[in-house]
Amino acid sequence: FNYIEFVVTDVGNHGLSVITEDKATAIIIITNCIVTSDTTASSINRIFIKQDLGKLSLNNITVIDFISEKGIIINDDATELLIANSRIENITRSDVGQYNEAGAVQIRITGSTGKLNVVGTRFIGCKSIESNSLGGGIYLYLENSAQGTFYGVSFRECEAGKSGGGLFAQLNQNASLTLTGCLFGSCKSLNGNGGGLYAVLNDAQLKINEYCDFIQCSAQNGGAVYANINFQQATQFTIKETLFNECTATSSQSSDYTGRGGAIFLAGTGDYSASSNGLNLKGMKIYKNTADKSGQSLYAVMTKLSEWCQYGTAGEYVKGNYSESNSNINELVGIADYIDQFEKLPIDQIEDKQQYLECYWSDSKDNICIKSQSDFPWKLVIIIIASGVALIIIIIIVSQQQFTSQYENS
Repeated sequence: FNYIEFVVTDVGNHGLSVITEDKATAIIIITNCIVTSDTTASSINRIFIKQDLGKLSLNNITVIDFISEKGIIINDDATELLIANSRIENITRSDVGQYNEAGAVQIRITGSTGKLNVVGTRFIGCKSIESNSLGGGIYLYLENSAQGTFYGVSFRECEAGKSGGGLFAQLNQNASLTLTGCLFGSCKSLNGNGGGLYAVLNDAQLKINEYCDFIQCSAQNGGAVYANINFQQATQFTIKETLFNECTATSSQSSDYTGRGGAIFLAGTGDYSASSNGLNLKGMKIYKNTADKSGQSLYAVMTKLSEWCQYGTAGEYVKGNYSESNSNINELVGIADYIDQFEKLPIDQIEDKQQYLECYWSDSKDNICIKSQSDFPWKLVIIIIASGVALIIIIIIVSQQQFTSQYENS
């Protein structure tokens, strides 16, 4: 298809597609085309492209002004998918799908040779407004060594009803996703997390590479990025030279655990091994981010929080451009717990257990660092014995756990 203007009309049959293909040998190439919807219809119940298997290439296409019950492009198990130099704008999805997926584009690639490339493409004002929807611009599912690459892609003013205002990505079984030179601007998750990007990582790799920007994105947790990471598997999350500017975590009155991580929220299951170097935020550049509760730029929930912070030199894998001398200590905050347990804690216990991350690698602010039993397990016991005019002071350092146990048994 080349130099064609498509006008999609509502034919009254739910789920029909303008272009449909389900053969493994199929190759669809659409170039220099414009796609719009019938302006007389309040909502269209058709999909522009529905492809299962095969290869799909979209180059220099414009898709604009849709209110659809489904996404406009659905691709399931393609071996190769390319979206290049295109503009997808003002797309609103109003229906609930099987997986609550995608305002505009839904992609599922599960084959070991599957490859996705999105290059130089703009997603503007793409929205999935249902309260449980995932991915305002794109819903992406990769597994079984499938590879995804985004280069020079922008998401502007995209919204998801729940999570992943710009992009929702689930990566399983050695799948990988790399973002380079991408922009997430003013994207929102209305009732959930990850205003720009929400990522689920199970034995997978996510790399946010050079020249990516997250600007003025917002969500309940992780105004820019929410990463849900399974640390029991060989998962990697890396940030290089990426700007997080004026992103916001807004609290919900119904959830005590919200309003944390203005830029990034890390949620961990399993126990992280710091020596794996699987979690590396060295390239995180944080400016003017805010959070209603705590962690203006970063909030981390993981059992091995202290080990991660203390690995390397002076919090190098954690702090990005955070400065011990100039930054607000509330920029980086975390709590040593599993995410499912954290979300059950009342607000007072969260405030008691959480810690400024700088306190794990620096003693320059001992006057304001909170030293919990679990993270600082030694206790100083001073015994004073008075005998006549003499005072004998005995100082004993014992294990906090041992001291507590003996006290409770006495």
